[in-house]
Amino acid sequence: PEHLEEGRKLPNTGCIFVGSECSIMSAGDYGDSPRLIPEAAMKKHGKPERTIERSVGHYKEFVLAATGQKPIDYPGSNFNYAAPFSETVLIVYETLNVGLEVKVFPNPVVSTLYFQSNTDIKGSRIQIYHLNGALVHESVLGMSQEGVELEQLSHGVYQVVLETAMGTQLLKIIKQ
Repeated sequence: PEHLEEGRKLPNTGCIFVGSECSIMSAGDYGDSPRLIPEAAMKKHGKPERTIERSVGHYKEFVLAATGQKPIDYPGSNFNYAAPFSETVLIVYETLNVGLEVKVFPNPVVSTLYFQSNTDIKGSRIQIYHLNGALVHESVLGMSQEGVELEQLSHGVYQVVLETAMGTQLLKIIKQ
C-alpha cells in the first residue's frame, strides 16, 4: 500500500482502509490495534477520543439485554437481530433431530464408551472435545463397532458430537 513505510511488514491478517492522506491498518481478524500509516500520521493525530461505550463482552451484553437490564439495542451484537435469528436456528436444529434418540453409557466412563440409539447409527462420525475446545478424539462408528475406546483420555468433562444420517447429537460425558 502507498502509505506503508519501507521496511514495515503487513500483519498476517487484518485490513487496510486506504485514504488520500493516510491509511488505517488494523492487525488481526477483529479490528485489533488500528493504526494510522505512515507512523508520522499516527503521531500527528494520535488516538481518537472515546465516544462510544466500550463492550463488556458479547455474552454479558446479550444477557443484560435479554433480562431487560439494558435496552434491547444496547448490545454490540445487536440483540434485536440476534435473538430472533438464534431462535430460528435452534428451532431448525430441533426439527432436524426429531425422532433421533442417542444415549451413551456408562457415564462416567472409565475405558469404553457405548452408544445406544433408536435408529441405526453405524457409519456415524464421532468427535469428542475437551471443555477447552480441543478435539481429542475423532472416528467413525464401524459396522461391528459398538463403542469407542477412551482409556487414553485424562479425567474430566467432554462434549461428544455424534453426526448421524438423521442429525447431530451433542452429549456430555465424564471420564474417570
